[in-house]
Amino acid sequence: MAAKSMTGSVPGRLNILATLGVAGALTDGELLRFCLGGDEAGARAAFTVLVERHGPMVRKVCRQALGDSHDADDAFQATFLVLVRKADSVRKADSVASWLHGVALHVCRRAREVAIRRRDHERKAAEMRALAYDHETDRPASWAELHAEIARLPPRYREPVVLCYLEGLSTAAAAQRLRCPQGTIQSRLSRARDRLREKLNLRGLAPESVLISEEPPRSAGTTAMPGALLGATVELAVPHFVSSAVATAVPASVSSLTQGMLGTMYWPDLRTRGLGGLAIAAVAVTTGVAVAYQDEIETGVNASQVATGGAAKSAPPAVLFGPLPPREELHRLLRQAASEAIAIARAEPQTSSRCLTTIAKVQARADDRDRARSTFAEALKEAEGGYGGAVDPWNIWRVGHYQAEAGFKEQALATLQRAVKAMPGVSGDYDEGSRTIRTLAAAVQEQSSMEAREEARKTADVLIHFSEKFFESSPIADSRDWSAPEVASALAGVGDFDAAFRWSQGVESGGHVLGAIALAASKSLDREAARPFVREAAERLGKLRWADETNIGLSDLAEAEARIGELDAARRSVDAIGEGPSRVKDDLTDGRPYAFLRIAAVQHHAGDMAGAKATLRTAFRFVMDHPRMRRRDDCYLQIAGAQLRYGDIAFATRSIAAMHNRRCEILASLALAQAAGGDDATARVTFANALAAAGLSAKQPPSPAPDVVGDAEGNPNLSAAERGELARIQAMAGDCSGALSTVRTIDDRLYKAFALEQVVSARAAAGDVAAAMRLGLDEAKTPDERRSALEGLAAGLDVRLSLPSPRARGE
Repeated sequence: MAAKSMTGSVPGRLNILATLGVAGALTDGELLRFCLGGDEAGARAAFTVLVERHGPMVRKVCRQALGDSHDADDAFQATFLVLVRKADSVRKADSVASWLHGVALHVCRRAREVAIRRRDHERKAAEMRALAYDHETDRPASWAELHAEIARLPPRYREPVVLCYLEGLSTAAAAQRLRCPQGTIQSRLSRARDRLREKLNLRGLAPESVLISEEPPRSAGTTAMPGALLGATVELAVPHFVSSAVATAVPASVSSLTQGMLGTMYWPDLRTRGLGGLAIAAVAVTTGVAVAYQDEIETGVNASQVATGGAAKSAPPAVLFGPLPPREELHRLLRQAASEAIAIARAEPQTSSRCLTTIAKVQARADDRDRARSTFAEALKEAEGGYGGAVDPWNIWRVGHYQAEAGFKEQALATLQRAVKAMPGVSGDYDEGSRTIRTLAAAVQEQSSMEAREEARKTADVLIHFSEKFFESSPIADSRDWSAPEVASALAGVGDFDAAFRWSQGVESGGHVLGAIALAASKSLDREAARPFVREAAERLGKLRWADETNIGLSDLAEAEARIGELDAARRSVDAIGEGPSRVKDDLTDGRPYAFLRIAAVQHHAGDMAGAKATLRTAFRFVMDHPRMRRRDDCYLQIAGAQLRYGDIAFATRSIAAMHNRRCEILASLALAQAAGGDDATARVTFANALAAAGLSAKQPPSPAPDVVGDAEGNPNLSAAERGELARIQAMAGDCSGALSTVRTIDDRLYKAFALEQVVSARAAAGDVAAAMRLGLDEAKTPDERRSALEGLAAGLDVRLSLPSPRARGE
């Protein structure tokens, strides 16, 4: 906090008003746009208003969670520096209070871990217990637990709680901020209080806490921000928005917290994207595009140098992409994995259905169909509570879904019927009711896809009956809005379009409903039959008052139009995204790149490779030309991944080069493609740079020697998420010992289990299946870790066996 305050004075505040007008009238989204506008005065003024508006709440959370005022101020500044780095990707920009609350809480957890380690050496335990909360005498047994429960609330409940109870807004003001009726805010607060009381009772905390009283306290707002802290925070932030501003050194303690939080923010995405590079490798194997990595791209820079950073040393020799074991050996390993998972299910019921289902799916793909049927049966038994756990309709549906994918149609239909019968009745639990609706809608779509029209119609009737009863009994005023798209999509899937269109009327999610109907029609009917319904949805959507739900509907509509061959209409729908009076009054054009990706996927599936590449290039240019999105690494990451999958190597390299951070993931995917194409030398260079991007110094290339482990242990800025990413890339690069050593440095149980899963998955996909099985089971110390390792083994093999090339499958 060495920065000097430049915004706390009267002249400074007059300058803010002169720059922005009446600050109180500006929304959070408008202020963030001023910050990203490139003007130093505007960015400074706008960020000052944001810190003044939400800083008191953030500071109070930090002081309540940490106690020590110095630690709290570090956490406060780190929280706002995270906002600086993620300002262009905050999804609900008009109300960042809830977002800041969650970030502050996670930053405080990290700060608490650091503080405990430090204080173990600095003061005795008695001195630590004597730490006092400044001006906080009304705190319950643990503010940290209380804020943790607030953070676990669904967004629709959490936002009103943060605004009303922590920032002191009236329900009317919160309703205005969130753009919804005051009655909705009141009902959501009531529901939130009920949940908090229940959770706090389970934790042994006082239910009469002021934060769950019947009405938000009038004095809930916290005191004004200290001028020095406000000014220091703004001075740290502005250089990130405006490159010409004079940078202020960020204190090491604040920098460590900031980088740790940024590393964890995209960790959940790795479960869905972690093996994306293995699918990319299929393109290189089947089309021989690996040689294109050496071509000159349009900018005249060598593609390999741009993507890899140019000058990294090669890692020691290792198997990057080898053949799969013989079929009999592969069957034996998968049977062993299934036996291990069944043993875990018997010891700990209600834990292994997902793992068993994944193994069964891979057994079917590996042509061990008899054992696949047997493993599916065990997964179904576990999901139905046969090992002593509770019945889980969602996992029953999941078994049926993958039975259908494996070609076991009769068994799949029977399993889906069992899932429908296992659904719970209507209760007062909103989450349970919503999940039931989602599961029933998914069952309808699955049955329709197998042309079991009568069964699908019966399930749709169950869905409608349950939905109507649920909406009548739900204490949430807008519960129909949240579920209407799924119900309408299911109705469209069975051909009841009149009923489906009726669900778009009288709900705020009408735009989303219409897009879902169009998409369902394009998937369940042939082109000619689907065309009139898609066009009707488009016509109705065009008449709606534009809002954020319309943005989602337009994306669905664009994919549907592409599916029926109306690409010009699809492009017009994409162009309409973000062009209208949004309900949240924010720039929602960031939905366009995602819509372009969906159209490209349809074109690729239809065999129009040139069209898919052209659409992705359009998406790239749009992001590059957009003033807010040109800094969005997540956009470049998705575009580059799709370009690699579709063989547009030159333009994929441009997308990678445009990224500011987060290159490790896509660089590893590029390296895998190079290895799959036989270019091990270039792949090793790329892997070295991927590891550097994941946390190692670019001047210290990775190796299986202890250097990697020493760096992971010695770098205080390497978070658990970053260590997990590092371990995954090490495994992809063939450095199994280094990967396991890195996994062992992860303290968090969940992160460690997931990191091990990714390591095992990477080696299985590379063809090293027996070694993957050994290292997973030998390293796993708990049932959770063993189950994760087995699921990783199956997931990696699933990706590898999905590759279209006989060479890639090991045939």
